Amino acid sequence: MKFIVLIFLLFLIFPKLWSNEKNKYNYKESYPSYTIISDIEDKSIESGFYVVEGKIILISTGKTIKNVKIKAHNQKEHVSKTGYFELKIPVSTPYIAFKHKSIEEAYYENHSPKEKRRIKVIINASNYSDEIKISVEKPVIYVYNSDPINFSLQLKTKGELTFSYPKLSDTNTWNMKTGKNGILISENGSEYPYLFWEAKQDFTSIETNSYNSNEIVSGKNLVPYFEKELTKLGFNSKEIADFITYWCPKFINAQNVQIQFFIDDNCSLIGELNIIPKPDNLRRVFVLFQANPKIISGFTKKTLNEKVLDRTGFTVLEWGGSEVKSNLGL
Repeated sequence: MKFIVLIFLLFLIFPKLWSNEKNKYNYKESYPSYTIISDIEDKSIESGFYVVEGKIILISTGKTIKNVKIKAHNQKEHVSKTGYFELKIPVSTPYIAFKHKSIEEAYYENHSPKEKRRIKVIINASNYSDEIKISVEKPVIYVYNSDPINFSLQLKTKGELTFSYPKLSDTNTWNMKTGKNGILISENGSEYPYLFWEAKQDFTSIETNSYNSNEIVSGKNLVPYFEKELTKLGFNSKEIADFITYWCPKFINAQNVQIQFFIDDNCSLIGELNIIPKPDNLRRVFVLFQANPKIISGFTKKTLNEKVLDRTGFTVLEWGGSEVKSNLGL
């Protein structure tokens, strides 16, 4: 009878102790996903133990995350400098936690581990930035044609439209006519230098692995950097000045700025443009900025390699950007 009572008490107490242990390390009840690659018997493993091995990847990029802190239940924490790990742990250990400064905590759990098993897994981690809502700032659209031409431009944003100028119609459409030197003329005769819109958007819809470039530039070098890169993309002097005078003052005092360019088709991540008649030439540019990024060894540099915009005929150019407060990715 005493044995039955003892078992009953352990049944009540153990879950609470386990819960307290998880809370101590800020563990969550809802675990991010992991993928089991294989689960095989390994007789070389000591009795009473099993082995979990694999790597930790960032879901948004698919890249291995380095310098991850790993802690199995009731075991000492250690750091995986490469992002790969191999842990021999007792069968009494039900879960493993993975921590890194740029990700949400990730977990592997096994409530019924068996001894002498070698389990290979991939831990799928989420970037903290995946839950951030960003402002898609000042996308401006310039439209040019050598002769006056009537056109309509319908905007389909991925996020919530917060402002437009001139104001979009109920169908999110501008009906305009081109004038001299890029001046745009509305149906009521008002003139505008460009079309303007802004929106709020979840960062999860920004696929950071679809960027056309990924670089880190010191704040003091931003102006010459953008003069060079925007010229390569086919911007004229006015468009370059408009871009630089809007964005560079925001980051000029930063020690470093991570910059990711998204070009043309990759700009569909913020919205789509339906232009009638179809332009002879269309250039879309969207830039993500992060001031003073936490540069880690896994950073991958990628420079712009795009053709210069051909500005012959009916030409449309759009640029916009967003500042991201947490890591953009590796």
